Amino acid sequence: MNTETTEWRNATRAFVYDHLLNKSRTSRVNHSGKLKSQRASFRTIEARFDCLVHAVGILRSKGFAVSSPQQFKAKHIHALVQYWENDNLSPVTLQNYLSFLRVAMRAIGKGHLVPKSAQLVSDPTKVVVSKTAIEDKSWSAKNIKLEDILPMIAAEDQFVANIVELAGAFGLRLAEATQQKLTDSSTQGGQLYVIDGTKGEGPGLCRSRPRNKWR
Repeated sequence: MNTETTEWRNATRAFVYDHLLNKSRTSRVNHSGKLKSQRASFRTIEARFDCLVHAVGILRSKGFAVSSPQQFKAKHIHALVQYWENDNLSPVTLQNYLSFLRVAMRAIGKGHLVPKSAQLVSDPTKVVVSKTAIEDKSWSAKNIKLEDILPMIAAEDQFVANIVELAGAFGLRLAEATQQKLTDSSTQGGQLYVIDGTKGEGPGLCRSRPRNKWR
């Protein structure tokens, strides 16, 4: 990595630290219907940093003299959207990139540069994400039972088999199952206290599921 690249990467990192790391919050409606402000997770902030570095790199390759998202103007946003459209990104990826840009611009008072995604792209269908499953790909729909395939997984990789069994027993997400530090007393009473890998790094208590409920 040359000196010039290091400089603009560091400038983008400083932008994220100053405007997103310490102030980055998302608003969600909780179970009582009230709007709750919640700080973004470090994983989300890291994803935003990667996107912004990618964006600055694209603009510099196109001849724009930018070294930080702080310098973004309307012409830069349109150039990025055009580049990503031509790159045939999936609607989800394109939506995520535009969302990251929107958060960054709002943080510095330039939210008007990134309106709704459908207003930025040449074809609004490019950012339409379908939430209706075309095919049920769940294990239960395909009559796949975890206890039947665990031996096959273990034959290939015992570590992976342990993760799959843990996820099935406690209903853990992949990140939670792979990051657990188990001890002899971790699952006493059929319960597991989960900290590492949780969304928002919030701890939680999970109860084991009967084997006939595994998926």
